[in-house]
Amino acid sequence: MAKVKPVFESGFEQLDPGVYIGLIEDWKFNSDEEDKECRIYRAQMRVQGGGSDGAQQSDFFRTKMKKNFGLRRLAGMMMKAGVIPEGEEVDTVSFLGEAKEQKIKEETVGKLVGFEITSRKYEGKTYMQISKYLTVKEAQEAQAGATTSKGQTKTETKKNVEW
Repeated sequence: MAKVKPVFESGFEQLDPGVYIGLIEDWKFNSDEEDKECRIYRAQMRVQGGGSDGAQQSDFFRTKMKKNFGLRRLAGMMMKAGVIPEGEEVDTVSFLGEAKEQKIKEETVGKLVGFEITSRKYEGKTYMQISKYLTVKEAQEAQAGATTSKGQTKTETKKNVEW
């Protein structure tokens, strides 16, 4: 056994609404606890530049959703990161299975992708989430707007949208 020093804050920084550029650092692939046929792919990114430089942001993609929404979002993220050519349709089987999960990780880790954070209200609480993926160039163009309190450039975003 080892002794540990208590920590009173998690150090988790919630990003302000705005446009950011993130480095894809890692992926976690898990089964959904309620639906074992559904996999949850979680991308872990780190903000590059601006007042939130180094902050972590994650997003998740469910493999089993109405109209393949999670896989369509994943394809969009991979396109904006330059892994899949823009404008192409992607067969959902390209994302399913252990070998495909490993391929997603190998092809995206180390890539940069732009993303927009918006706030949403749910059951009286405000949550920040990625609402849109962008190429790095699109994100840089969008960042030419106003500056947040943390020094991160941002664009006008939708706020407090009810679910």
